Amino acid sequence: MTQAVFTGARFFGVNLSGLDLRNFELMGADLSWSNLSKTRLAGVNLESGFHDRSDFRQANLEEINLQSCKLFYADFSGAILRRAKLRKAQLLNAKLCRAALPSADLSDASLAESDLSGADLKGASLRGANLMNARFKGTDLREADLTNATLIGSDFGNADLRGADLSGAQLGERGKIISLGDLDTRLNPTQFKGARFDEKTLLPFDRKESKLRGMVLVERKNR
Repeated sequence: MTQAVFTGARFFGVNLSGLDLRNFELMGADLSWSNLSKTRLAGVNLESGFHDRSDFRQANLEEINLQSCKLFYADFSGAILRRAKLRKAQLLNAKLCRAALPSADLSDASLAESDLSGADLKGASLRGANLMNARFKGTDLREADLTNATLIGSDFGNADLRGADLSGAQLGERGKIISLGDLDTRLNPTQFKGARFDEKTLLPFDRKESKLRGMVLVERKNR
């Protein structure tokens, strides 16, 4: 099938739910406020586009290119984003609950205030990402790269951090709350209560601190 080219096109507020758009070129397009739930966009190039408040729920976005896109308040709940390219994407207040993001590239992305609870981020790269006040409750972060990420106010309650690398990450100080009045933002301490880790996990603090933060060490079973 011939590729349909819509580079830089404006599709503001359109309903594309359930359509197969895998042969579309949409680099720089504007899909803000649009319904793309259950849409097939696997491998499509939407780099540098504007997709604020768009609905991508349960869409097939495997290997999609969303690098440098603006995705404020976008909803990716239950979407498939395996090996997706999201480097430098702006995902402030986005919903990625139960989304499948194994091996996705979210390096240098901004996910402040976003909800990734229950998502699959195994082997994903979040290197240098802004994760301030992001929620990772029950999230699978096994072997994920969170080096030099900003984790102030993030909640990793009951997350799986086995084999993850958090070296150099910036954390909120335990027991300290920062209030940014001008931005109406409250930065709580980084939460790790119930988060699992193992001997391969690289944490930005020692084992004693991990215990004080309520983390659970998963011991390797002897064979």
